[in-house]
Amino acid sequence: MEIGLDETIASARISRYESGVHQPAVEIAQKLAKVLKVPTAYLYCDNDELAEFLLSWPYLIKADRKEIERIVENRLFSKGLLGKQS
Repeated sequence: MEIGLDETIASARISRYESGVHQPAVEIAQKLAKVLKVPTAYLYCDNDELAEFLLSWPYLIKADRKEIERIVENRLFSKGLLGKQS
């Protein structure tokens, strides 16, 4: 198996990761994410909307990323959830 798990136990272990019975070590999660071609954070995301956002983030150009960061920062600041704007 490409992520370094013994093939005889890989299926059971992946099933436990998926069901939340066990969490993989960070190193295993990073390898799994690389094989699946997703950000590591995606594997830990329990919100479908955020998961989709994480998948789309690499396809945005830097200017778009900065604009999204600015919008989020402004919204959080206006709601009193962010101490100061940069």
